Amino acid sequence: AQYVAVVGEMVSRNMLPKHPAPDWAHDPLFHNALVEYRLSLVESERGFVDDLVEYLGVPEVLLGRIERRFPPSARLAAVSTFVDLATDTYVEDLRRLLGADNNHVAIHAAKGLTRLRDLTSVPAILDRAVDASPWHAARLADALVQFGPEVGLPVKDWVSRAVSGDNPPVSTIALGTRVLGQVSDPE
Repeated sequence: AQYVAVVGEMVSRNMLPKHPAPDWAHDPLFHNALVEYRLSLVESERGFVDDLVEYLGVPEVLLGRIERRFPPSARLAAVSTFVDLATDTYVEDLRRLLGADNNHVAIHAAKGLTRLRDLTSVPAILDRAVDASPWHAARLADALVQFGPEVGLPVKDWVSRAVSGDNPPVSTIALGTRVLGQVSDPE
């Protein structure tokens, strides 16, 4: 509750703290307060939360928790929070996380890339689905649906290349065509 009040005060005054508490950037509860505010605000207020997140160095802390040998639950919490707080500045980090050994990390990264509208990552998301279990592949494909109709062209291009290959990944091609149907691609 204190973190919610602190973030709310900073947002209402549009002022970054001169001397933030050193543990804020490392506290998952503070991260949750930032996420709640970021997801509930629009335009300039959301931009202020983005500035606050950068000012405190929260993304670096979260990336460190994802990379280190933290327990899986802590790593997944960190990647989920990172995805919710990520801005266009962190597209490359999300693309790198898409290649993580942990499928759940990759799924969160795909969701982050779609939230940031990074169409360039569509082929990489589908490539990741090729080697994933059916459940994980379906979750990766579901993330693509969030793009809406604009995902049609990159998915069609990927499917065309995959079909023309020597050993086409049939299940992933089916997921790609399912995405096209879900976004109501007229072709």
